[in-house]
Amino acid sequence: MRVLIIDDDITYLNAVSIVAKNRNWLPMLCNNIKTAKQIIHSEHPDLIISDYLLTDKTVIDLLKWMKLHNIDIPVIVVSASDDETILETVLKNGASNFYDKFEFNLSKIYAELEK
Repeated sequence: MRVLIIDDDITYLNAVSIVAKNRNWLPMLCNNIKTAKQIIHSEHPDLIISDYLLTDKTVIDLLKWMKLHNIDIPVIVVSASDDETILETVLKNGASNFYDKFEFNLSKIYAELEK
């Protein structure tokens, strides 16, 4: 499985990448929405895991762009924010799921994908 991981925290990005590799997934890494769009077009990932707030935009911008271009890839959003409206907003805009960044682990995603 090819998974695009988007986060501007390099430590978190690398940690999720290592865990994904341990599952024999092929992680593709970036730290902004602009690069994510390029990777989506060129690499066609099977799954996207993205932080909510990035340096250039939020994941909502990516979700809206994907909808506009009829790109149907599951997007799982993680956030360190305790703003309860984020959950509702990301799901309303097409995210597959939302997790607290500090409680997030890939075993939740494995279970989700095996459904």
